Amino acid sequence: MTLQDQDIDDPKERVRASARRLFAEKGFESTTTRDIAQGAGVNSASVSYYFGGKDKLAVDIFGEVLRRSADYRMARLADLKQAAAAAGERLDIVEIVRSFVGGYFRNDVPGEGVLLATLLIKNRLAPTDWTAEIIERELDGMARAYIDAIQQAVPAFDKQAANWRYNFMVGCVLISLVQKDAASRIQRLSDGLCSLDEREKMREEIVDFIVNGMHGCGQAGT
Repeated sequence: MTLQDQDIDDPKERVRASARRLFAEKGFESTTTRDIAQGAGVNSASVSYYFGGKDKLAVDIFGEVLRRSADYRMARLADLKQAAAAAGERLDIVEIVRSFVGGYFRNDVPGEGVLLATLLIKNRLAPTDWTAEIIERELDGMARAYIDAIQQAVPAFDKQAANWRYNFMVGCVLISLVQKDAASRIQRLSDGLCSLDEREKMREEIVDFIVNGMHGCGQAGT
């Protein structure tokens, strides 16, 4: 068990915590039931006893992660809309993008952004019925809210343009987070100037890239 997992008294919650951590570190396919059990300090049969096996445990964890991420970003988006309405101003595309990207860089749930990105990439590359169902149920409402917000912030975008830009924004964030060799490569290419360990800097660079891409394409303007 990790030191963090040792603080959890409930063995079922230790199993969930262990699986969440290992799925983020190793990926779903590379994580075995035995790995999860060892990480939780229980026997392998406990995974089936509490959750019915690794697949059902994954559904439980991924559903929780997606729901928490969607709730977090919807709350941030609601705050932005309220502030804009109070000031009589249009929604700010920079703040919209920052609130979306920030959902992957939360300090209160470290590692969860990578886990979320891993699940979404897995679904894009090799969709399954259960990943597709969870994503549709937990994320589609949030996605539509952000697409509408993008269109409100940049009236020159029609619905089609806003959907394309939302899709590209998601892709940029996911690829940035899941490349396992990216840390050493970007450090090598930049002669040490860039490091993915600098999470705040990485987040702001992603935001800047996405916002400038939106302004530089089509009829977005400035």
